Amino acid sequence: MAKYKNRNHQIEAFQLPFEDESPEEFLKWANEFDLENFTSERNGEICIKTVSGEVIGEPGDFVLYDEKQGFTVCIKEMFNLIYSPE
Repeated sequence: MAKYKNRNHQIEAFQLPFEDESPEEFLKWANEFDLENFTSERNGEICIKTVSGEVIGEPGDFVLYDEKQGFTVCIKEMFNLIYSPE
């Protein structure tokens, strides 16, 4: 778990583990932020139910948490362009 920011605001984010990595740290993070509306597949994908519908994250993508907007998923390449570690 880490805090990231862009020029407008701060978010919490966690990079989804790759298939050969344990999901335990992600599950701890998800529990800490009460992320309950998600399912996980054996290939490492995750499906999160958001207010805008379901979003799919793949290993290496980031799950973002914003207090105002809730959870969403951002692909790694886009995340690295928008956010920087705090």
